[in-house]
Amino acid sequence: MLRTLRIAGRTYQIAPAAEAGDHAPLEPAAAERILRRCQWEPSAMRQLVTLDGGGYARRDNADVIRRISARVQRGALRMWPVEARPVPQEPTRAAPPPEESDTEEAAPPQRHWVTFRVVDDGTGEAVPGAQVKVVLPRESHARSFPTVAGSGEAHVADLNSGSCGLEDVILGGPYELVAIDG
Repeated sequence: MLRTLRIAGRTYQIAPAAEAGDHAPLEPAAAERILRRCQWEPSAMRQLVTLDGGGYARRDNADVIRRISARVQRGALRMWPVEARPVPQEPTRAAPPPEESDTEEAAPPQRHWVTFRVVDDGTGEAVPGAQVKVVLPRESHARSFPTVAGSGEAHVADLNSGSCGLEDVILGGPYELVAIDG
C-alpha cells in the first residue's frame, strides 16, 4: 500500500514498514512536520485518507494526520523522500552561435502571485494584526507575511510557478484559529 505524496514541490513516499524495503526513513518528527503540510495539498490528503482506511469526504484532515503521524511514531509506517532522477540526455551537436537580433528579446519567465485573507468567522470582518506563514514554491521553510489592516489580506507577488503551502496563521488580539478554508 505504497503512497506517493507531492508536497510543496517535493515528493515523498509512505508505506507500511513491511513494504518500505531498504529506504532510509525520515525521523518521526520530520515526517510529522511534512505530514502537517499535507492539510493544504488535496491530492496528498486523498492519499493519506486511503492509507488511513476511510472515505475522503467523511474525514477531518487534522484527525487523519494525527493518526498517520502516530503510526509513523510507532514504526508501523515509514516515510522517505524520493530523490529526483536526472533525465538521460542524448548527445547533441554544438549549435551554431545565435544571430544577433535587435528586434526581439526573449520573454521573461512568467511570475505568479497569491493572496491570503484572514477574517473573523462570525462577522466576516478582517482580523487586524494577523500574519500568515507560507511555504513558497521551491522553498523548504516558511516565511511570514503581515496582513493589511483594512482588508485582512496578505499579498505575495513575484513567485516562481508551483504550489504554496499555508503553514500557520498568527493572530493578533483575542482571536482563535477555527478553520482554514481554501
